[in-house]
Amino acid sequence: GILVLLVVVLVVILATFDWNRIKPTFNTNVSDILHRPFAINGNLAVRWQREADEGGWRAWVPWPHVIAEDLTLGNPEWSKAPQMASLKKVELRLSPLALLTQTVDIPRIDLTEPSASLERLADGRANWTFTFDPKDPNEKPSDWTVDIGAIGFDKGHVTLNDQTLKTRLDVLIDPLGKPVPFSDIVGQSEAITQLLHELQVVADSELPVLLLGETGVGKELVAHRLHRLSRRASRPLVHVNCAALPESL
Repeated sequence: GILVLLVVVLVVILATFDWNRIKPTFNTNVSDILHRPFAINGNLAVRWQREADEGGWRAWVPWPHVIAEDLTLGNPEWSKAPQMASLKKVELRLSPLALLTQTVDIPRIDLTEPSASLERLADGRANWTFTFDPKDPNEKPSDWTVDIGAIGFDKGHVTLNDQTLKTRLDVLIDPLGKPVPFSDIVGQSEAITQLLHELQVVADSELPVLLLGETGVGKELVAHRLHRLSRRASRPLVHVNCAALPESL
């Protein structure tokens, strides 16, 4: 009886909580990570709804639907323009059951009126390149994975001022209301396409795979993708921090 009461109290708190209270802390933390001013200027809300596509007892589990309005992302200090990107609204829903397996499962993200002003100077500095704090070599890699299904957005506006290529663009993007698979957005270059093809080939084999690359290029994401494609996808992915191993090994 006590357990049921605690669950009911928790549900009531989550359903009635004013999420705008956490905006200042959230904005500050994201800004610190990106080293750019980030802000949710409008309303931040979480609505709990059951998923129509779920069957059996899962259909009774409500999913959190996150809605944030008026989002802005600033430029690096060297840029003369204060703002790099903005969104009128972003909506996403999150699978609560997937969290039990340390997976952030987001079937779809909807963006309303996205706008971005991209800039690259003659010396190569670009406002779409982010500088993150170096990771602690002794820190254990995260066991969490993020799985994004599709991104839907209405008409977007992108401008580009590339002094390296001496190019200026002003583009209106209209996807005709159709969601775009996240895999179609991330990785469209020839090199990434070749990498994904090679992952498909080696994932079905017993070959050892060595991933090489500079810090921040996404080696961990590739490792997780390789694991999901492999015959061992149903088994845990074991992380070993080689930098912490003694030299004798």
